[in-house]
Amino acid sequence: ISFSKPIVLGANQIYPDLLAGIISLYALYILYQKFKNPLPVCDVKFNNEIFLSIFLSYLPWLHIKNILPALILILSNIYLCRKDKRKILIDLSIFVFSILLLMLYNYYAYDNFFGPYRGKGLTLNDITAVKVFLGLHFDQHHGMVFQNPLWLIGFLFIGKYIKENKIYSLIVITVYFSFIVPNSLHSNWYGGWSFSGRFMWAAYVTFIPITAYGLMELFKIEKKLFYFILFLSIGYQIILY
Repeated sequence: ISFSKPIVLGANQIYPDLLAGIISLYALYILYQKFKNPLPVCDVKFNNEIFLSIFLSYLPWLHIKNILPALILILSNIYLCRKDKRKILIDLSIFVFSILLLMLYNYYAYDNFFGPYRGKGLTLNDITAVKVFLGLHFDQHHGMVFQNPLWLIGFLFIGKYIKENKIYSLIVITVYFSFIVPNSLHSNWYGGWSFSGRFMWAAYVTFIPITAYGLMELFKIEKKLFYFILFLSIGYQIILY
């Protein structure tokens, strides 16, 4: 999943999309641990909770549209730690301070609290947005299904994944759409002149838990088919490169 397009392609680029996806995936991993091993009081050790809050607060600095996944993940973490007032205070304090600092920076740099965008960043009434949304999934040039067909395994087992992980799966899927929908509405269709499928990189990374789950389930059901698909995928990636 990781040593393939689009991750390898974007690993040496300066675009923020892949980093945003990795930060979100790290947060999803921490949340998964909390769902599987709930504690009466959340761990507030510096290397865990503080870093998580700082990383999530950094997402809007990468791009203002990342405030949506940041809010979803921050609020999810607060929900899991709702009995721990210290953790809630840490999350909210760091996030609010970071947003205020970002707004001040934007006002200083662009004379606008929300950055360089002035009402023309998103296109809400254009059918092209629907085409881009589908294209980021299935287009032969930009689509993630074309760049890595293993991605489809996640869709095949997404129903079972939701059944077994209920609330957590809802968080994963919501974060996924919080990346892909704004990118589909962005007036700079498909990321402009940047790498093919760049506007799908972050969403692709956040979908990894579901894809990995699907591959593990396939391994349990039919090992021969699993290895056949795995080696076929490796050969496909070699041909692409």
